[in-house]
Amino acid sequence: MKIYALKIIFGMFYVKPQYNQTNKNMKKLSLLLAGFLLMGTASAQNNSSSELDDLIKVGIQAGIPVSDAKDISSAALGINISYQHLINTNVGIGFATGYTNYFGDDTTKTETGLAGLTSQTIKTKNDDFGIIPIAALFRYYPDNTGFYFGADAGYGLLINGGKGSIETTDTSPIGTTTTEKDFDNSEKLDAGGFYLRPEIGYHNNDWNFFGYYQNTFMSDNSISSLGLGLSYNIPL
Repeated sequence: MKIYALKIIFGMFYVKPQYNQTNKNMKKLSLLLAGFLLMGTASAQNNSSSELDDLIKVGIQAGIPVSDAKDISSAALGINISYQHLINTNVGIGFATGYTNYFGDDTTKTETGLAGLTSQTIKTKNDDFGIIPIAALFRYYPDNTGFYFGADAGYGLLINGGKGSIETTDTSPIGTTTTEKDFDNSEKLDAGGFYLRPEIGYHNNDWNFFGYYQNTFMSDNSISSLGLGLSYNIPL
């Protein structure tokens, strides 16, 4: 049942990497995730208690883009799916994935010339883009109910980045003309980058309520957001 659930989770969000650098990073990440799995398995074998919990956590989150992302996005909305194994009553490890959608935002710039008789307005319309994380999960629970904290760390895949359109409006005494042209700068961007998502919140047996910070670090910029979320625990 546990193995089948993990296959479903990561099968839903698998995206074939497009760049050689992504393949190298994915290999490193695979080793990291395998290490966490072995740690969990060893702990389970060495612990004689039969009360260790295995959970699927399904949640949603909403936030505001920060850093570089705030210039091209107005809001972030995501779903989270993770597998957690409690190696003791306080520590949980596992795997995390999901999808965070960043809603594209428009920027407008107007320039005036020829004694104010002419003007040009350039409106950049950024398409929605997203991040799919493939990450290891760590959680610390001081008590069965109450405060907790943790983080997900791994690789974030950038989806549909660097796309949109530019609308140009030229105004003069003889009239107004408007043209629009699509742009695609995806080839100039990294396929993804190191992903980090710390969270802190309140938990009970069924629910987790948290604040989070999510960032995907890339060579020239970062895709990040800050917000709130909740998740529901499904025992396996």
